[in-house]
Amino acid sequence: MIKIKNINLCGIRGVKSDCSIDLDGKSILIFGESGTGKSSISDVLEWFHNDRVEHLLDGEITRAGMLEALRNVSLNDTSKSLVSIEFSNPVLNSEKSILLRKDSLVSEYSNKSQDFITLLKEIQKETFILRHEDLTGFVLSTKSQKLDYFSAIIGFSEVTRIRSVLKKAVNEVKKTINYKNYENLINTQQSHLVEHLGENIISESQFLKSVNLLIKPLKIGCEVNNFGDVDNVLELIKTPDNSEKIDLQSFYIKLGDLISDLENRTGEIKALYKSYHDQYYKILSDTDKFQKIMLSNLLTEGQKILQNNIYKEEACPLCLQPKDLKELLNEIKIRLEELEAFKKEKIKLEEAKASLNNKYDNFYPLLNSLLRDPKLNVSENKTLKEMTQKLEKQLSEYLAQLKADVLNMDEIKNPIELDVDKDLLNKIKELASEKYNSIKSSMGNALIVENSTKIHFSKVAYMEILRLKKEKEILDSQLSSLRLIYSEFVKRQQDSLNSFLDFFSNDINSLYQFMNPGEKVEGIKFIPLEKDDELTGITLKMQFFDNEVQPPHKFLSESHLNCLGISFFLTAAKAFNKNIGFLILDDVISSFDSNHRSRFADLLIDKFSDYQIVLLTHEKHWFEYVRNAVKSKNWIVRSIKWNDEKGTHLDEPPEKSKDRIEFKIKNNTEDGLGNDIRKYLEFLLKQIAANLKINVEFRFNDENEDRMAYELLTCLISELNKQPSDLKTQSVIKRLLTSLFIGTKDSHDSSFKPKMGDFKAFWADVEELENLFYCDSCNKCVSLKYYDKTSKKIKCSCQNGKSYDWKI
Repeated sequence: MIKIKNINLCGIRGVKSDCSIDLDGKSILIFGESGTGKSSISDVLEWFHNDRVEHLLDGEITRAGMLEALRNVSLNDTSKSLVSIEFSNPVLNSEKSILLRKDSLVSEYSNKSQDFITLLKEIQKETFILRHEDLTGFVLSTKSQKLDYFSAIIGFSEVTRIRSVLKKAVNEVKKTINYKNYENLINTQQSHLVEHLGENIISESQFLKSVNLLIKPLKIGCEVNNFGDVDNVLELIKTPDNSEKIDLQSFYIKLGDLISDLENRTGEIKALYKSYHDQYYKILSDTDKFQKIMLSNLLTEGQKILQNNIYKEEACPLCLQPKDLKELLNEIKIRLEELEAFKKEKIKLEEAKASLNNKYDNFYPLLNSLLRDPKLNVSENKTLKEMTQKLEKQLSEYLAQLKADVLNMDEIKNPIELDVDKDLLNKIKELASEKYNSIKSSMGNALIVENSTKIHFSKVAYMEILRLKKEKEILDSQLSSLRLIYSEFVKRQQDSLNSFLDFFSNDINSLYQFMNPGEKVEGIKFIPLEKDDELTGITLKMQFFDNEVQPPHKFLSESHLNCLGISFFLTAAKAFNKNIGFLILDDVISSFDSNHRSRFADLLIDKFSDYQIVLLTHEKHWFEYVRNAVKSKNWIVRSIKWNDEKGTHLDEPPEKSKDRIEFKIKNNTEDGLGNDIRKYLEFLLKQIAANLKINVEFRFNDENEDRMAYELLTCLISELNKQPSDLKTQSVIKRLLTSLFIGTKDSHDSSFKPKMGDFKAFWADVEELENLFYCDSCNKCVSLKYYDKTSKKIKCSCQNGKSYDWKI
C-alpha cells in the first residue's frame, strides 16, 4: 500500500512560499484555526491524484476556474504554483504545477513515465479523502445513485434476481434464534442450579463436583464421574414414595419457568401487537390507500392470469372490451409500479403479523401442553388451573386479532384491551412455587431426601441448559451454513453484488457500533432492490430499537448520520483501495458530540493503525484529545499558521528551529535570531517541566500552550531548590533569567538592540541547559518516568546515561 513520504507546497491555495511536510509514511495530526488554510493540504492532495477538487467544481466554477482557485491569489504571472509529493512507491513521485500559457492556466505533471500514468489511473478509482460537507453524501443519496456507485466500482450494471427463498431461509433462522430468547431461558435454568447447588455452574466438571459434595454426607460409598453415574446414584438413594411427588414438582417448575419466560416477553408482545394494530388502522383509516391496496391485489391477480396464459381472448377479462393482451399486461405492469408504495403498506402489515405469530410460536404450544397435563386436573390444582386458563384466554385474544382481514374491513381490538395481566402472571408463579415448596416440605427433611431432590432437579436444569445450547448451536450452524451456501451461490457475476453488500454492510456495522457502543442502532445493511429481474437500486436499512427502518435520516440525529457517513467512507477505503494506504480526513468531526469525537479518534488509532492518516481539525479540545491519544503511536503532531509573508504554513518542529538558529549564527545573521532562541528555550523548558512534573500555576489547556520562558524558569528553579541534586548549583539556570532579556528585547520594539555577541552568549546558555537535561546518547530528557527508586535518581532512558539525585 502506497504511503506519503513528503509533501511540498508552493504558491498553491493558501500557501504563498514553500511549505514542506515531512511524513516518512507516518500519520499526522494537524491543528489549525478556521481561516488558516489547513484545507489547502486536502485540496492539493485531491487535485494531485484526481486532477480535480470536487467542491471546487460546480455549476458556477469551470475547470479553468478550479485552477484559478488552486493557484495562490497573491502570485504574479511568473511565480511558481506547485505541489511536489514523494511516495513510498517512487513510481508515483512527481511535481504537479499550474502554469500560465497563452493567457490560460494549465496544469502538468513532471513525471511523464508510462508507469506513473498507469498507476495514477488505478488510484483515481480509489477512495481516500473525506471532508465534513461530504460526510452524509452517500448515506442520503437515492437508491439508484447508490446502485450506480457500487456498479461503477464492481464492474457490472445489473444482477439476476436475488434468490428470495434462500434469503428468507437465512432470515427465518435469524428470527428463530432471536424469538427463542435463549439467554433468558438459560438464565432461568441457571437460577435453578444456584437454588439446588448453591453456585453458578459453567462446566460439566463443576456440575459433577457439586453433585459429589451432595453425595458425600450420604456415605453411600460412591461418587459420580459422568452423567450416567448421576442416574445410578439417584436410583441408589431414591425412596419409593417420592417419584410421583418429584414428577409433580417438575410440573410446577415447568409452569413457573414458562411464566418467567412470558414475563420477559410481555413487553415485546405488547409492542409487536401495537405495531401490527397501528399498521392495520393506518391502512384501514386511509380510504385512498385502502382502495389502492385492494386494486393492487386485483391487478396482481390479473397479471398472474395473463402471464400464465390462463386467459387467452384478446379482451379485458373484467369488462370484456376488446384489448391486446400484451398491451394490457404492459399497462398492468405500469399501474403496479405506480401502486408499489401502497403494496408495501400491506407487506408491512404482514410482517408485523408474522413477527407476533413467531413470538407466540415459542411459548404458546407449551402453555397448551401444560393445560392438557393431567396433573393440572387434580382437585388441589383447581385454582392454579383456573388462573392458567384465564391467562391462556388473554393470550389467545392476541391471536384472534391476527385472523382479521384488513381488506374485509374487520375491526381489531385496541392494544390496551389486550394487555396481559401481570398480577395474574405473578400469582400463577407464586402459587406454583408454593405448591413446589409444599411438596418439598412433605417429603421430610431427611438429608437423603433433600439431597436426592437437589441432585434430581439440578440434573434436569443442567440437561436443559445443554439442550438449549445445543439447539442454539444447531441454529447457529444452520445460519452459518445458509450464509455459506448463499455466499457460494453469489460467486456468479449476476449475484456478486449481493455477496459484496453483505460483507460491506458488516464492516460498516462494525465501525458504527464501535463509535456507538450500547446504542439501539444496529444491523446496518445495504439491500439490493429488484423489479422484473432487474436491479433497480440499493437501499440502506437498519435495526432501530429492534425495528427495521429506512432511510437512516428519518430516525438518526446529525451526529449519528455523520458516524454512518464515516463508517461508509472507511469501509469503502478498506474494500476498494488496492494501492492507496493513506486517508485524508478534513474537519470531519465539526458536528459530532463529544462522545462520538473521542470514539472516532479511538477508532482511527485502534482499527486503522495500518493506514497513514492525515487528520485535519480546527477543534482545539478534540485536537488535544487526539494528541494525547497518539503520543506513543508514532504520529506527527503539527499546527498550521497563517501570516502575510508565508500564507499557510506549518509550525516549525524544534529540530528545524535549532538548525535555523545555528545557520544564522554561522552566517552572522541577526534578524529574528533572539526571538528564535527564546522560542527554542520555551520548547526546552516545557519538555523539562513535563518530564520532571514541575508545578506551575493552573491554566486552561489553550493557555498552557503559551507558557512563557520566565515563568517556566522560575518554577524550575523553585523545584530544584527543594532537591538534593547538584542541578540547583548550576549557574546557567539562573543566568538564563538574565540572558532571556536578549530574546525578549529582540522580540519587541525596543531601544536596546542586541548584537551577535549577545545572541551567541544567549544561545550558549540555552545549549548548556539542554546538555544538562538531555543525554547525548539517547537524546532523551531526564525524567521521572525513568526514576530509580533504589538510587533515588532521575535518569534518561540509557543504562549509563545522565542521572541526578531526586527526592519524590
